[in-house]
Amino acid sequence: MIMVLTLMEMVALSRLFCILHFCVCISTRFLVGQTHNIGALGYDWSPLLMGNAIDAIENAMMKIQSDGSTFLEEDFMISIFTKINDNGPLAPLSEFMTYMFGECS
Repeated sequence: MIMVLTLMEMVALSRLFCILHFCVCISTRFLVGQTHNIGALGYDWSPLLMGNAIDAIENAMMKIQSDGSTFLEEDFMISIFTKINDNGPLAPLSEFMTYMFGECS
C-alpha cells in the first residue's frame, strides 16, 4: 500500500518529528554519551540505570497514545526525563537542556 501525504500532512509530520527529536532523542543521546561522567560527578547514576530513561520514554508514549494532545504540551514533553532518578531530575541533564534550548517559559 502506497501512502501519499499532502503538503499540510507533511508539515505536520515534520513538526511532530522535530518535537520528538528535541524532547526525546537529544536527551537520550546526552544520557548515553555522558553516563560515565554523570556517575563520576557523584550522582546516583550508572549505565544500569539507563533502563529508567527507557521506562520514562515508554510511560510518556503510553500517555500520548491515550491522549494525543499531550504530545503538543511543552511542559509534558520537557518533563519526560524528570523522574528517571530517585533523587529528582539529574542536574547535568537539566543543565544540558538549559544550555541547548534556554529557559522554558
